[in-house]
Amino acid sequence: MAKNKDNGNAKPANQQGPRTLVGIEVDGTEVHVAYVEPNGNVRVEHFRDKTPAKALDGALKSIPGRADIVRVAFTGGRQYVRRVEVPRVPDRAMRAAMMAVAEENLPIVPGAASVAGLIIGNPNEVRDASDPRGASTAINMVLAAVESDDLDPVWRRLGGRRAPITSASFLLPADGLYLRVARSTSEMIVLKGGTPLLARSLRVGGLDELERRIFAGEQAGFNPSLNGTSENSDAGKSAAEITDLFLDELVSEFRKTLVFWKREGTDVPSDIIVLGAGATIPTLLTRVRDAGFNISPVPEPRGVQMSIADHEKPVAFQALAAAYSDFSSQPFAILPNPVFDAQKVASKRKAKQRARILLGLIVVGVVGAAAVLPLTYAWSREAYANKNRKDAEKAIVKYADVIKKNEQLQVGESAVQAIEEGVPAFTKVVCSVKSSSPEIAGVPTSFKTMALTSAQEGTSVDIAAEVVDPSPGFNVFGDWRDRISTANSTKKIGVGSFKFNPDTGTKDGSFRWTAPLTESFRVPNVSTCDGYVGGLSEGQAIKVANGFDANDESVTVNANLELVDVNTKEKVQPRVTTATTTKPKSTTTTTSSNNEGGE
Repeated sequence: MAKNKDNGNAKPANQQGPRTLVGIEVDGTEVHVAYVEPNGNVRVEHFRDKTPAKALDGALKSIPGRADIVRVAFTGGRQYVRRVEVPRVPDRAMRAAMMAVAEENLPIVPGAASVAGLIIGNPNEVRDASDPRGASTAINMVLAAVESDDLDPVWRRLGGRRAPITSASFLLPADGLYLRVARSTSEMIVLKGGTPLLARSLRVGGLDELERRIFAGEQAGFNPSLNGTSENSDAGKSAAEITDLFLDELVSEFRKTLVFWKREGTDVPSDIIVLGAGATIPTLLTRVRDAGFNISPVPEPRGVQMSIADHEKPVAFQALAAAYSDFSSQPFAILPNPVFDAQKVASKRKAKQRARILLGLIVVGVVGAAAVLPLTYAWSREAYANKNRKDAEKAIVKYADVIKKNEQLQVGESAVQAIEEGVPAFTKVVCSVKSSSPEIAGVPTSFKTMALTSAQEGTSVDIAAEVVDPSPGFNVFGDWRDRISTANSTKKIGVGSFKFNPDTGTKDGSFRWTAPLTESFRVPNVSTCDGYVGGLSEGQAIKVANGFDANDESVTVNANLELVDVNTKEKVQPRVTTATTTKPKSTTTTTSSNNEGGE
């Protein structure tokens, strides 16, 4: 098995915090795996074997158990893409509706394909009679049907992991013309409006086909009797010559497809994006340029910066896009074809038959033993009853303390596991920073880095952020620092470098401080940052409003949101300096006092 790993350290399986996101692309005999670490780092691994099933086995074995496989992108096979209308039916019936529409509108063999659907627009909108197409309640959807023998092994070897499989054509975020030369296939795709408009698999195949031709040519060179046959037209040619012939056929198919699409009236872009393992062949890019097309860089999936080498992007694009994909408008991923379903039904039927036979043998054995066991049991019961009872009582007395401690240990382990896996690691420092971050014209602060380090003197916080602020100066960072100072009772905030980009109107800044190690920051985890405003939690805001420091440990807030003494639990008087009392304030105070007296 060929395996290639990028430099990068994997996250330990027992570490707290968000899980590593994993995206997989199954491309014939090659499987690409993209890891997106919680800190934003990306690493890519490639697995190749004789069959897609074996390559996928190797990929799944390398993925840690705590990693989340977001989605599996399936490349290859005979794929057909078309925009259609699907009847509005309940979710449980959508599979049958999609399959029926696909078999009616796509050139597939009924019952031998798998289907994926991508909803276009708002699925809740209903078309009225004013539309030129007339009134309809159908859902506008793009269907991708796949016919491939490689799809079943993908389903068989997912090992129960919840990883929806979808067509790789649905993982193209940027509109444009795509040429994907993968291992299993070569295809052209026109993406418009975020969905595939046209897609065609080229007849020349992918890199696996090229390797097969090179191997066949070498074998024919050793056996001259095979020369001249249609199966060995590449006999006597070198690997470079066969590669040039393959690229000639690929470019020819590329040109024919463009001519056909343009004759149909399709607006084909003049720029092209080249993806797949074949994009690493330098002569392919040269031939595409000679055809009059500009080669655009590989787009970033869904606005995420791909922190991998440029030569890895064409190969690992679909896997990385799958790791970042959410598909809020695609509730229906590729479904297992009926052949695989029939095999599962047959295996279940055989399992039931085996279970019945085994159950029958057990019943026969039990009936035979039932004739002998009562006699043996009656003879031995009296002899061992007293001895067993005394031994059990001694064992219970002896190990009572151990049993109790073991139960306590199990409860403690369950609590620790619940904290590690179910509670997000939002410290109160993070909540304070995020809730106090500035927002200019509706654009929130973009955090580049934010690191927390616990030390004896306090919690060290390092922040680097970007703010959209076209106004002169860096007052926005100064105001932010003042809010953090109030929330954390510290004035010792060091500032770093500040930069202003006049082209984008953004400002970069960084600062660092050490928060005091008080009770306010000793809780390691809180579920969310709800209730934090301007860097202050709800309890801190009440303290500040009453004239106390935000982190004063001598007072606390009770369930009625009243400020009370920590020790006596009695209400404390505010420390706020009151100006000259006006008549409205006096009236309000009197009314409040009367109410309290009435209570």
